[in-house]
Amino acid sequence: MATAYAALVSLTHTIDHILNPSPHHQFNCDRDQINCLRQKADFLIDNFLENRSSIAGDHKEIEDLETRMRVAAEGAEYIIEDSVMNHILGRCAVERVETSTSNNILSECVLTAIQEFHSIEEELVKMKKYVHAKISITTEATSSSRPLPVSETIMVGFDGHVNEIMGALFSNESNLQIISIVGMGGIGKTTLTTHVYNKPFIVQHFHVRAWFTVSQEYTEKEILLGLLHQIDNTNQDDAHEISDGKLGDKLYKTLLGRKYLIVMDDVWDIKAWDMFKRFLPDNNNGSRILVTTRLLRLAVDIGSCIPYQLNLLDEKQSWDLLRRKIFADGRSPVELEGTGKSIATKCRGLPLALVVIAGVLAKSKTENWKYVEEDVTSAVNNEHDDFCMKILLLSYNHLPIYLKPCFLYFAVFPEDFDIKLSRLVRLWIAEGFIRKRGHKSLEKIGEEYLEDLIDRNLILVSWRSITGQVTDCHIHDVLSELCRREAHKDNFILTENLYNHLDILSDTKISPGRLSINGGK
Repeated sequence: MATAYAALVSLTHTIDHILNPSPHHQFNCDRDQINCLRQKADFLIDNFLENRSSIAGDHKEIEDLETRMRVAAEGAEYIIEDSVMNHILGRCAVERVETSTSNNILSECVLTAIQEFHSIEEELVKMKKYVHAKISITTEATSSSRPLPVSETIMVGFDGHVNEIMGALFSNESNLQIISIVGMGGIGKTTLTTHVYNKPFIVQHFHVRAWFTVSQEYTEKEILLGLLHQIDNTNQDDAHEISDGKLGDKLYKTLLGRKYLIVMDDVWDIKAWDMFKRFLPDNNNGSRILVTTRLLRLAVDIGSCIPYQLNLLDEKQSWDLLRRKIFADGRSPVELEGTGKSIATKCRGLPLALVVIAGVLAKSKTENWKYVEEDVTSAVNNEHDDFCMKILLLSYNHLPIYLKPCFLYFAVFPEDFDIKLSRLVRLWIAEGFIRKRGHKSLEKIGEEYLEDLIDRNLILVSWRSITGQVTDCHIHDVLSELCRREAHKDNFILTENLYNHLDILSDTKISPGRLSINGGK
């Protein structure tokens, strides 16, 4: 989907240059035809790509149409640019016959692209209802009403957060408070919340506790039934025929007058909160809601106070967590400390990566630790059927379409590499990723895109100016691997570490939109 969007937006930029040329580069063409092509491209962007549900991405019918969009857009842009280049170089000005031939080729290509886009529109109309029905039938529910067992959690580096959250839960504020915890995927939000949720003091302090994992796919009924099942053992099978409104009223009455703690884990959009918050009574008795999310803006919008932002662990905390997960007594052999600390450092402070690599090391012979140290990222991503990658992939899948090409572009850069914001935005603009909106400059829109990726905890800030503006950024190694995989899968970028010989590019099955051969430096 990202490649189709990028190709269409880039095509619209090229068309704009044709329709609004500089005085020195006037270009004769069928403007009505070119305008029609622009309208078709805009229609597909506005009515399909920017409004399509992210969960439809794995369906073959949709993917085939996206491939057709990309091929048609790239083909049209190539012919248009080639015609303009020939015109500028004067190759088409030698004879009228050549000029006429060139214009005919351009016209035929544009007409072909228009016809292809029109055909895609018709296919979309035909399959719209079918795809939505198929999605609703085949999509498995990802929500859950059970917290993680407290016995599985090992807390390292979160003592300060635990104390602050406990303080917020026990504060003198009697009105209903919403406490939000935010951080990138795998940083430990659920682990921290579980640890707090299961503390004996919390169990005794609140009359009612309930936990619901919202995730990316949910319905109001699922949320209400999940909470009611924990609070008063409502039978979920029998209650499916009850309307959402009646279930909400039942939840409200069940909680009325009682001091309750409800955890909404892994929230992805404000709709999930808005849909059921009206069923939560403010009993003015110290009831609390704990919300975990990867999205900073969402955490700010939902929370009653400043969100608790979880940061990556430092090197000491990383090694502490790693050895405690590997060795039952938390003590490591002296001869393994050097290698172990090096491996912990290469996990870049991400608890999820540390936990996964601990599982690898615990099952490995000590002499194999050196091999793991050589390529920690691969070891993390290959364990447990890409367990780590699947968790982080949720963040990518939830991105709006206009941010996906910008995020995938980080595959161009090497791991642990600081990128200048100004350079990055210029590259995005040159690639045609930034779509003009209103009166804002493309540079300003690009900066807003980067801030959005930062707020979503996908990109990390390296440096800020004294005024607070981001000047340099980088991407976590594990997310960098995610970028490369998704970019390669979508033929978005082909990087040098994904092939051994340049002659692979002659394979007709591979047509990458971009080729990175110098590590992006």
